[in-house]
Amino acid sequence: MNRPSAWSTGSEELAAAAETARATLIALVTEQQRARELPDGDPERLAALLQALAHGAVALALAGHLSPGGKGHASPGDLVDDLIGHLGAAARQGTGTPPPASRRELHQD
Repeated sequence: MNRPSAWSTGSEELAAAAETARATLIALVTEQQRARELPDGDPERLAALLQALAHGAVALALAGHLSPGGKGHASPGDLVDDLIGHLGAAARQGTGTPPPASRRELHQD
């Protein structure tokens, strides 16, 4: 998938590394979906969910709002593990129905 880079640094090397990391995450999600360890659905969207949780959890930890012995009782990695565990359990139980592609679809006549 070729997309324009959103990187504002102008670094082709950084943009290529970011795209490689993103493609790797999507490939891993797809592999785990096939193994029924993650729910069905758009693997790119599920990868974005995992990335958003990880990114937000790291931001909270850096700001002092998340730690294993304090707020949240967890590290960023703990929260990622929790989400993957919950998603895996739902996939294995057959309750991991993917959400609609967008909220807009919920309100279409």
